[in-house]
Amino acid sequence: PLAGRLIQMANSAYLGFRRQTLDLQEVVGRLGREMIKAIMQAFMLNQQYQGRIQPQLHQQLQDYAVALASIAFQLARTQCRDDASLAEKAYVAGLMQALGPLALLATQPLASQQLTQEDMLQDGVADHCVLTGYLMTLWGFSSDICAAAMYRLNLTESPHVDRLQAIVHLASYVLCLQQQDPTRVQITPDVAALERFALTDSFLAATRDSA
Repeated sequence: PLAGRLIQMANSAYLGFRRQTLDLQEVVGRLGREMIKAIMQAFMLNQQYQGRIQPQLHQQLQDYAVALASIAFQLARTQCRDDASLAEKAYVAGLMQALGPLALLATQPLASQQLTQEDMLQDGVADHCVLTGYLMTLWGFSSDICAAAMYRLNLTESPHVDRLQAIVHLASYVLCLQQQDPTRVQITPDVAALERFALTDSFLAATRDSA
């Protein structure tokens, strides 16, 4: 199952490869170490919580994580061509976002599970985002990836906004507009922060219009 998941990711249209492959050696070359690490841990995480989370909600979180990772990857590739590692980091930050929500849901009775936007752990930041960032830190992900996952919904709370955080924030906003976020959170894009980075004028204009 894990090999199948890696092959599926490596053949995703969002990654931009024109040719399909079933060769695991080529899959490893396409994805790289950090992406494979994230995919493996996400896979193991979903297996661990199987049966402890409402099936529909569990599937929604998995689908959202993959969609967020894919959009963040594409945004990084098209908006920040000068940094080859940024797309991989954006993919990892997006894919691991289900970590916090699953941990929170598992503490609730199965019949009444629901995600909330409480900020008891850190004022202004959703609890499940704080948990995601914290658990990713424990798992050994780099600090910039952890911060991007933690502040993706609340960019104004970040003490230091970088391009990775901006990209993951934008990807989260896109999915919010598409009403694909299972938390039903409403995101106000931080246009002032986004304008500090080398993003295309057309993209920034669209962001300002939608805001």
